[in-house]
Amino acid sequence: MSNKGFLGVDIGGTASRWVLLNEEGIILERGQAAGTSGVMLASGNDEAFLAPLKQIQAKLNLPIASVCIGSTGITPPVSVKANNIVSSLFNLNTSLVSINNDMYVAYLSLFGFGEGHLVSAGTGSIGLHLRSQNEVIRVGGRGMLIDDAGAGTWIALSALKQVCRLMDTDPDFLSHSILSKCILDKIGTTDWDGVSRFVYGQDRGQIGILATAVAEAANSNDNLAIEILEKAAEELCRLATCLIQRTELHPIAFIGGVLSLHPLIKESINTNMKKNHPGCEIDFPKPDLPLCAAKLAIKLYNT
Repeated sequence: MSNKGFLGVDIGGTASRWVLLNEEGIILERGQAAGTSGVMLASGNDEAFLAPLKQIQAKLNLPIASVCIGSTGITPPVSVKANNIVSSLFNLNTSLVSINNDMYVAYLSLFGFGEGHLVSAGTGSIGLHLRSQNEVIRVGGRGMLIDDAGAGTWIALSALKQVCRLMDTDPDFLSHSILSKCILDKIGTTDWDGVSRFVYGQDRGQIGILATAVAEAANSNDNLAIEILEKAAEELCRLATCLIQRTELHPIAFIGGVLSLHPLIKESINTNMKKNHPGCEIDFPKPDLPLCAAKLAIKLYNT
């Protein structure tokens, strides 16, 4: 029986999912802890980043041989710091710990280096192509204040903009705007003060939840909602096109929660890509990121 464990962790803002493998790659344990982000390290809040990892560590029944983590908010300036503190937590040499952006792990769960393009649309949106371990081509992923077009928060804010303009021009807007009713029902208010408190007093994840209200409105054939979802699909295809233009035509994987919001999004992506990139192989996988990270931990140990 193996006495070594290989830990893979997928850290997100709302949850950290983890998998423990033995040397043969068999899943021993799987679980979930609190969420965090590499942004915490950049702001000096190391404990907030380590907290979910300590929760995970307390549940492990084997000594850990190596760790691979994919985390949102990890950038080159904080990756060395992250490696050092995680190595210390698990009492490992730094060479046995790998910490990368979560999209790096997502890419390697689907493609080998240079073999494909990844477009992710969750709370934010980003496109990625890994030519090699050290050569990354990234498009999008600028955050909701700059762009993140096609992402959940972008869909929510696009809808809010339309609702607020209707609020300005038509006192009776709720009686004939399905989108407005769905959005304001989700927020729990019908006045600007309530909308303002929700938008400016929440983090981007909470704002992004309003994207589900846009999908509800589209299900009721609201034209504005349908246009927003079609535009979101177009923006995600733009990320894919940017990757193709900067490299070459490869299979493209679209992933993320936005793709499950409404069938129209996938349909529009398929139509757009077939029109603009005939012959392009398109897929909508649901990768098991913590499992992939754990497999990378085994590979790291054996390197």
